[in-house]
Parts: sequence; C-alpha cells; structure tokens
Amino acid sequence: MKKYFLILSLIFYISTGLAISEENKGEGTLQQSDSITDQTESEKDCNKVCVKRDGYGMCTEFEERCEENP
Repeated sequence: MKKYFLILSLIFYISTGLAISEENKGEGTLQQSDSITDQTESEKDCNKVCVKRDGYGMCTEFEERCEENP
C-alpha cells in the first residue's frame, strides 16, 4: 500500500510542476505580445532612464524619455 501511495504522490508532484511551468510560459509570451503592440500603436520609442541614485547604487527616481520614429 505504501508503494502505491508513493507512486501516486510522485505522479501528482510531477503533473503539478508541469502545469505550473506551462502556466508561466504562457504569461511570458503574453507580456511580450503586449509590449510589441504598445510600441506599434504609439510610434514613439520610450525608455525609462534613471535620474537619481541612492548611496547603494539603486535607482530612486525614473524619467521616461521618448523619441519619435520616422
């Protein structure tokens, strides 16, 4: 009986891991397609640039700079 329980739990853990990895893979492709459509709609190339840094080198203030595409 212990063998069956161990095999069943192993199958459960493997299937759960596969389901989570497939879910995360779908989110990555969705985010990439959203950023592509944003760039084509606005016709401006915008980047966030660090304006102010703290003592540890971490950025505390950002500024968005945009350049128009021809």
